Amino acid sequence: MLLYLLKSAACMGVFLLFYKLLLEKENMHVFKRFYLLLTLTAALIIPSVVFVEYVAPIATSYEFIQATNEAQFAVVSKTPTDIDIINWTLLAWTIYGIGAGTFGIRFFKNLIQILNRIRKNTKLKQHFTIKVLLLEQLPPHTFFRYIFLNKEKFETNTIPKEVLLHEEIHAKQRHSLDVVFIELLQAILWFNPLLYFFKKSIKLNHEFLADSAVIAKDISTSNYQNTLLSYLSQDSLHKYQSVKMANAINYSSIKKRFKVMKTQTSKKAVLLRSILILPLFAFLLFAFSTKKEEILSSNEITALKADYRARSIEITILNKGLYLVEGVEANRSNLVEIVNTLHDDITSDIRKKIMNIRLKSDEEISREEVWFFYNSLMNYGFHRLVTAEQEVILSKGNTPLAIENKESASNLFQLKNTPKGATKTQLATYNALAKKYNEMSRDAMKISMKDVEQLKYIYSIMSDKQKADAEPFPDFPEPPPFPKTPKAPEQEVKNSNTGFLEVNGQTIFYVSKKGENAYYNRWGQKVNRKGEIISKKQAHAEKIIEGQVISKVYKDNKVVVEFNTDNVSIAPPLPPLPPEPIEPLDFIITMAKKGADFYYEGKKINSDKAIELFKKNKSLNINSSGINSKAPWVKITKKPIKIGSIQEKKIVDPVTGYFVSLDKQEPDVATQKSKTGISSGHESLIKNAQKKNITFYHKNKPISISNARQLLLKYQENAAIVSHNKPDLKRLDIITDVDKSSKEFTSKQYEAISL
Repeated sequence: MLLYLLKSAACMGVFLLFYKLLLEKENMHVFKRFYLLLTLTAALIIPSVVFVEYVAPIATSYEFIQATNEAQFAVVSKTPTDIDIINWTLLAWTIYGIGAGTFGIRFFKNLIQILNRIRKNTKLKQHFTIKVLLLEQLPPHTFFRYIFLNKEKFETNTIPKEVLLHEEIHAKQRHSLDVVFIELLQAILWFNPLLYFFKKSIKLNHEFLADSAVIAKDISTSNYQNTLLSYLSQDSLHKYQSVKMANAINYSSIKKRFKVMKTQTSKKAVLLRSILILPLFAFLLFAFSTKKEEILSSNEITALKADYRARSIEITILNKGLYLVEGVEANRSNLVEIVNTLHDDITSDIRKKIMNIRLKSDEEISREEVWFFYNSLMNYGFHRLVTAEQEVILSKGNTPLAIENKESASNLFQLKNTPKGATKTQLATYNALAKKYNEMSRDAMKISMKDVEQLKYIYSIMSDKQKADAEPFPDFPEPPPFPKTPKAPEQEVKNSNTGFLEVNGQTIFYVSKKGENAYYNRWGQKVNRKGEIISKKQAHAEKIIEGQVISKVYKDNKVVVEFNTDNVSIAPPLPPLPPEPIEPLDFIITMAKKGADFYYEGKKINSDKAIELFKKNKSLNINSSGINSKAPWVKITKKPIKIGSIQEKKIVDPVTGYFVSLDKQEPDVATQKSKTGISSGHESLIKNAQKKNITFYHKNKPISISNARQLLLKYQENAAIVSHNKPDLKRLDIITDVDKSSKEFTSKQYEAISL
């Protein structure tokens, strides 16, 4: 453990030195942020990396030399001292525990302090941040998306907008994640002083990131620096001790920040410094990782030298339990012994990857025989067991086919040369499986057929003594009977989805499937609802619908197929087709005959002019009323027809570049007053804003709901509510000097809604 801590500290020191010399003063702050976090993590990982080197044993010769004179050895016993009695390990862990506990309590104390500030003070949600307004005189600071501000200064607008933007950058870039990570690490490794320097560098780089983001908003560097100097003072330095884990503007780092603000780092310099990190990582990995040597055995050395090509053993099955193993005679008693002499230059693990066992016989090889080889040669190791009927691949988890009947399994092992008794491995497998199933409830057994077949096989070759000493054979329940084949339901010829229609003097057959209708004439040709031919090809009756429901099919005006129609339902006629839509020009002509008044873009025109307009442009839109009355009218326009009383104007704000919408209502709606005295439309917007937690602004300052109502009540027709077409902008602006008949805002109004 001590060696690991020393190596880890050494890695931290090298990484930190590289940062201080080559990176800290450069304007590449995002890269620096990830460098500090990743190198700190790498310094903890590198010492635990172990590289294993496999070496061959060194042949050593020993020469024994007999001493001419007998050496005399004096045994000296050392008397233990007080120092030897001390348990140094226990003492070290005690000291560590006290330190870790102290720093842990400090961490949670600071966290609880921040959470209490959030809970007890007023909160104002704006954009992606939540501003916590404090009664205490503390400098602005950020914790995750919470920005802590002095309430009095915020409400009086004495906090510079640059400072607010600076804190919003901290929240948006989630700098608090880095701070919490280093604080937790410091509580665990409190004795490592390099962590304090890492924390200081991480927090300082957060300030660099926020500064660069503020300046990128077209804010002058000199003005921003003057704002920081005027807002902060050396006397307020002690106040920053109370913000602890939060990100805060720090006076002590101002000088260094000002210098970095003016630094411009070229792309070439960034690339060069990035490349230098790679050899640095490689050096530390080589220098501080752990190297371990493992001496290979002779079998492993031989295996490494082998080419690992596929190998095979051919076993010919004779009769009465006799075999030929690569030409050598064997029986069930010595089969494993003879096989073990083959390919002994490789280990069992290697055989499981490359060895193929091929079984041959003039007769069909029984499944019981395959199971015998499968279990007997399992320890020897093989990749595949192949017969003419099946292939068993161990890597895929295959097993031989199940034994079909119990009698054939028992008869097989009654041969003269059948060994009496199972092997130790087979007995261990049997006892494990039997115990597993014997402990299960018989009514709730989950049985694997593979396990059952293996139990049956091993139990069949066990001797009487082995059976007496082994676990009892599990009492498996009888398998459930196969379900009886259900009787096929009687087919009903009658089909309510087919029938005949009389259309224009001809009989049409129709088929309704999934809500869609298909129509066919007497010759089997597909037609439409009016009887008009769609396809001249004659359709096959069975492809149209099953069940012989077409009465007759004609060819050359002769009946070629005729079906029994006794059970075919003649459906009632389908409802008449809806009238086809009238063409716009025809509609204009019809309305002209009825003496309708015509309007084009709001101006009254005569019927001839209306007809001429539609002949030139068929894409015009029509809005009509009173078609069947005595005084019908028709409005013609190029614009889309708007339905409803609410109209919306979309105007581009030149200051923000956003679209804003000025909600305007028709006079009949605007005149309707709510109980509060303001228009019902404005009251509806206010209630919706309350539900969705949307903030009202007037002259670019947040106001309460009650103040919003007072403004709308005071200015009445000169008041408007402006909404911003941006999903994440939960804001509504109230304009109190707008002319709703105008399509443009005045310069003061633009200034009022500038974001």
